[in-house]
Amino acid sequence: MRARYFIPALGLIALAAAPLTAAAQGTQLPGLIVTMPPSDPEPAKPKAAPAPKRVAPPAQPRRTTRTKPKSKPRRRSAARSGNGTRRTRAPLKVSLRVNDDPITNYDITERSRLLAISTNISGRARKNFQAMIKNPRTNKRLRAILNETIKANQGKSREQIIAIFQRRKAAYAKQLQRNAMQSARSSVLPGLRKKAQDELVEERLKLQEAKRLGISIDKKRVDDVFANIAQRNKMTPKQFAAHLKRMGASARAMKNRFKAQLAWQMVVNRRFRRLTSVSERDIDQFLGDQTDSDAGTQARLHKITLPVPKTLDQGAIARKMSDADGLRRRFRSCANTGQLAQTLPGAQFADLGSRKVDTLAEPTRSMVLSANDNQMLPPSLGSGGIELYAVCSKTAAKQSFEQRTAASRRIRQKEMDRLGRRHLANLRRDAHIERQ
Repeated sequence: MRARYFIPALGLIALAAAPLTAAAQGTQLPGLIVTMPPSDPEPAKPKAAPAPKRVAPPAQPRRTTRTKPKSKPRRRSAARSGNGTRRTRAPLKVSLRVNDDPITNYDITERSRLLAISTNISGRARKNFQAMIKNPRTNKRLRAILNETIKANQGKSREQIIAIFQRRKAAYAKQLQRNAMQSARSSVLPGLRKKAQDELVEERLKLQEAKRLGISIDKKRVDDVFANIAQRNKMTPKQFAAHLKRMGASARAMKNRFKAQLAWQMVVNRRFRRLTSVSERDIDQFLGDQTDSDAGTQARLHKITLPVPKTLDQGAIARKMSDADGLRRRFRSCANTGQLAQTLPGAQFADLGSRKVDTLAEPTRSMVLSANDNQMLPPSLGSGGIELYAVCSKTAAKQSFEQRTAASRRIRQKEMDRLGRRHLANLRRDAHIERQ
């Protein structure tokens, strides 16, 4: 009696949003590689148009013109055409010139493909994958896989056959996932061409400025950056280059981008490093913005309270506020806060010592954080009356030397990046950009 098996549900496969992951290593990704332009600078096998002499032997061989017949196959790319002119490979089509520096159509195509693999297309790929799952042909293919599995494993138990089918089903689902990702990448290529052009124009300007300043980037340094990126993706440089090629991009385009970035970093560093400075206050503020360091900030506080009548009225409050403003105007430092409080009858002085700022109520908490040392805050109505806080000193949460050094570098780099963007905008404004 023939056993019957039921198809388990396909299930959802989690999409890998990152384009360069170890899981994708060694996987052929169909659908993304588009036709290379005819001006490919490194074709696998260049098509050589058959010369008239090699199509058919001439009716009357002219031996006097056929000198060194064995050397011709070595110079096929430099053969002469019928009219005697030297025949060479078709030149690359130039799309743009940046100060007479050409950008070819091939350069733009390569960069578009590189941008495609780094574009966040997870949402589009997920939609493609869901559409593939719902396609009737997917269920039909799963049934075929099940039938093939049963036929190839006659005599095995039901559990064994289902386990084999589950593995084949998972492999099929991963293939659908890869196809969905590559289809999504292909769909964004047309819209990336303008972005690729702009990026290449800026890179030409960066390299031209580096050359003007006598800055050059050697090939080894670029290769080291490429190798580092490959290592982060758990590949060797050779494997990473092959992986990029399978995804439709090229190692050449990525290395060209790295070269321009490295050159521009040196340009910006040389021109603007002396114009940037970082203070300890800048570091404190930066670390405070990056983390919730307010919780660790402590302030040494003095407090003067002006009691108010139990029965509040607008006139009494106004008089007390006026008295508090007078005290605040006379405040100079925490050294004489107590003596200052004694000048006003009924005023109460308290040395609160060191308090964690996050234990204070708002808006006092925010005002203390923004106040300088030896500064009295504006008066406010509290539970005990009109309150005046004096910030004697503040101690930020302690950071390690390494944290502060790293913060200093990031602050400086952020400022130099700003100056670099402005300088690049000026270079682009003054550049002669010609579209072919």
